[in-house]
Amino acid sequence: RGADGQQQLLPDSLRQLCRNAMQDTQVKISELQRSVAAALAAVRPGFDDEYLEPRTGYSLDLALPSSRIAIEVDGPSHFL
Repeated sequence: RGADGQQQLLPDSLRQLCRNAMQDTQVKISELQRSVAAALAAVRPGFDDEYLEPRTGYSLDLALPSSRIAIEVDGPSHFL
C-alpha cells in the first residue's frame, strides 16, 4: 500500500516511469472524443478534456473530478 493507503499494483519506480511518459506525451483530441464530450456536456456540463490526474499524473480523456468520474474514449477512430 502507498502513503495514501491505496493498493499499489506497480512498484514506485515503474509508476514514476508511467507518470513521466504520460506527461511527456503530445495530446491530440480525436473527433470521437469531441463527440463524446459534446454528448456528455448536453447531459451534464463540467467535464474536463484531457484532465491531468494529480495523484497519478495520468491524463484522462474526460473527467469530472468533483464527482470522481473519469472516462477514457477508445475505438478504432479514437487516434485518427
